[in-house]
Amino acid sequence: MFDENFSFKVLKEDGIARLGKIFTHRGLIDTPTFMTVGTLGTVKATFIDDVILSGAQIILSNTYHLMIRPGVERIKRVGGLHQFMNCKLPILTDSGGFQIMSLSKLVKIDEKIGATFNSHIDGKKFILSPEESIKIQKDLNSDIVMVLDECPKLTNDKKRISKSLNLSINWAKRSKDAFGDNKKKALFGIVQGGIYKDLNLVFFKILPLNTEFITAPPAKQRFGFLVSLYRCSNWCNTIISKAFCNDAAMSLCLLRIGSFLFLSGPSNSINL
Repeated sequence: MFDENFSFKVLKEDGIARLGKIFTHRGLIDTPTFMTVGTLGTVKATFIDDVILSGAQIILSNTYHLMIRPGVERIKRVGGLHQFMNCKLPILTDSGGFQIMSLSKLVKIDEKIGATFNSHIDGKKFILSPEESIKIQKDLNSDIVMVLDECPKLTNDKKRISKSLNLSINWAKRSKDAFGDNKKKALFGIVQGGIYKDLNLVFFKILPLNTEFITAPPAKQRFGFLVSLYRCSNWCNTIISKAFCNDAAMSLCLLRIGSFLFLSGPSNSINL
């Protein structure tokens, strides 16, 4: 019998390494964990029963791509993403923020309006605001909802990263308001500030959220990126301390390396 409310518990710590467990009404998730990617509502070339047999405990799907096709209304009509996929596992939906970067040639960003996309399929124009992203994720009925953020390309330009930080903080607050309160679901935030520790600290102090490290580097910069990634993840795990936490809430860290997501759990937790 699974817990009705979403919660997280640390089981063991060794320095900044942490072993934890997420409790959802659809199942348990051990952290750290490998998150199976089902961007379009399916894990490619794999039956859902085989995904479960492999030991997967959670699946990632994507708001932007599901909005484009098959369309949110079609998924909503059958009861949500779990019914659409015939999946009993917990599901996390990415907000579409990553596509603001990966499809940047097709996107215009406005802090108030959101991200205006030209579909990569047929060129159709649509707007993905923080409020619209959360609404879509609610209609998909995922268990873990992500705030909409701007995911800048890998850069050492501190002014560019600082600008993105301020934009994403604004969008995170709007995402939180749109999410409301649902004990069965979780709203995850995304650590901002790139490779700069002082900017990471600004993010944590202004808006302490559940955390995701999200950067997809160009292949030619991969080695330098990984060095920076390990350094950043080390100090961010240190930053997420009891100074930013309370007993009633939760904080997790998602580490994105290319197209892979690894979910880990810091020592305490924060409500978004």
